[in-house]
Amino acid sequence: LVPAAAGDTADLMSLLGSHEQSCAWLARWHTHIAQQGTTQAAQERMRAANPVYIPRNHLVEQALSAAVEHGDLQPYEALLAAVTQPFSGGPEMQALAEPAPAEFTANYRTFCGT
Repeated sequence: LVPAAAGDTADLMSLLGSHEQSCAWLARWHTHIAQQGTTQAAQERMRAANPVYIPRNHLVEQALSAAVEHGDLQPYEALLAAVTQPFSGGPEMQALAEPAPAEFTANYRTFCGT
């Protein structure tokens, strides 16, 4: 949401879809941000409250597979480092912030408590 608060709405709209309701919500949200203070202040509040890195299912699966099938703990260690410091990171960790690819989510099922 931080880029969207600054006006770069492409990624957000790709998730929401360019529906009339999404566009209307985005306009209301931008109005709300403007009323609350500067866009920069809103971005800082979002960065402080929304982690960049979370243990996404596809990353956990990759880490488990690498460890179990190949004895490779590097994916686990990278994921652990990212979620231990979830509000900061650098370009080398960008892949850990990305949503799962469509081919992963197409047939993936998860259950409460997993």
